[in-house]
Amino acid sequence: MVLNDLRSENWEAFNPELEEEVNPYLRGKAIYLAGPIDHCTYDEIHTWREKAKILWPGKCFDPSDRVFDHITGQANMKQLVEEDKVEISASDALLVHYIEPAAGSRMTGTTMEIPYAFEKGKFVVVVTNVEFLSPWVRYHCHYVVSSVEEGIQIIKDFFDK
Repeated sequence: MVLNDLRSENWEAFNPELEEEVNPYLRGKAIYLAGPIDHCTYDEIHTWREKAKILWPGKCFDPSDRVFDHITGQANMKQLVEEDKVEISASDALLVHYIEPAAGSRMTGTTMEIPYAFEKGKFVVVVTNVEFLSPWVRYHCHYVVSSVEEGIQIIKDFFDK
């Protein structure tokens, strides 16, 4: 497993010799890592995603790998959305980090990705600290949990039948 950010303390946690026996079927499953990017700090964007990549034995589609900012964003907005939709369509599940938005973060893209994935028949798990989720978010997800670890485990259990 290769991690993009070696500054994260999470990269040290992966040791292939200690990796548990994983059902080979799970290695063929892909998850899309939905969560806020706009107006978020580096750590808010990447820390939970890197943890998910360590825990998930298959492919992780990470929209934060694409550049979006307010300078270049307008020029590549259509491409950005279309690439997100392609990756969601190619995934088997959506792991959503639905945190209380920081100042300036609207989570519009994340909120739209949830029903998009659900309507395409994807397994949707929301990780949140929000006390009251919108009925629209709650309706379009299969599970609501409080940690990335719990969310990954539920997805593993769902596919590892």
